[in-house]
Amino acid sequence: GNAYGRNNILNTMEVESVTQMLDQAIYNGNWPDQCPDGDMDCLYNLAADSLSFTNMSALVPERVRSIEAGFRSIFLNYLYFDIGFHYSWHSDRIYYMNGVVLTGNPNAQGIEAVAQLAPDSLDIAQVSVPMNSKEKMMTWGATINSTYHFTDRVWVNINYTFSKLITESHESLGTVGFNIPPHSVNVGLRLRDIWKGLGFSANVKWADRYTWSSRLGTEDIPWHTIIDAQIYYRIHNLHTTIRVGGTNVLNTPDRTIAGGPSFGSSLYASLLFDISVQ
Repeated sequence: GNAYGRNNILNTMEVESVTQMLDQAIYNGNWPDQCPDGDMDCLYNLAADSLSFTNMSALVPERVRSIEAGFRSIFLNYLYFDIGFHYSWHSDRIYYMNGVVLTGNPNAQGIEAVAQLAPDSLDIAQVSVPMNSKEKMMTWGATINSTYHFTDRVWVNINYTFSKLITESHESLGTVGFNIPPHSVNVGLRLRDIWKGLGFSANVKWADRYTWSSRLGTEDIPWHTIIDAQIYYRIHNLHTTIRVGGTNVLNTPDRTIAGGPSFGSSLYASLLFDISVQ
């Protein structure tokens, strides 16, 4: 246990229902049909029957078992192709349970617990605690990666990733925390020393919309596209390379977590000297 008795956690929805019932009966005179008007013993016993406690056991590490298969090859010395597949079983998944604990007497049960939920006392605190889910969770996904060399100085890379949560835990009430877009695509172009030491590279990253869930909340993250680019120039006789580039060069608002900030562009420049020791 601890200062708030988190080994006796009440379900948030049950607490809201009980406190509303007590408030309606005591202050508004709207007594439940099961109890005669003014019968506090009946009211408290009815409320006690509506409460259930969750005992928090010690956390254990999550376990994942996976089956993976893949194939990779090079065709005609120009095309590199790599495909992979995985299927995973997750057990003891850690999730965050949102609940209520009693602060007056953390170990109270029955009508003693209900007394702390009465409108004139309301000795409770909201908590969010990590717990191991008893339910199994399965995921599967696939990746396809391909690189095509037009010449030894010009090539294109395409990568596609698929991720799928097969079973969602009802116990975790949406806070399973998979937090991975179902589809994402990266397309890259690289031009190496195409003219007198001049080179260029660019990468376009696209991710599908997905739901981010954590103890802080749940939110739908919209699809987004990010472009990174870089240009460089090599001065061979000086063994020097000048680079100028940036991430998210179009300054597209990029937010990947619920409640998190949006990130803009980042620009950089560098000067590299290659000192070779013979």
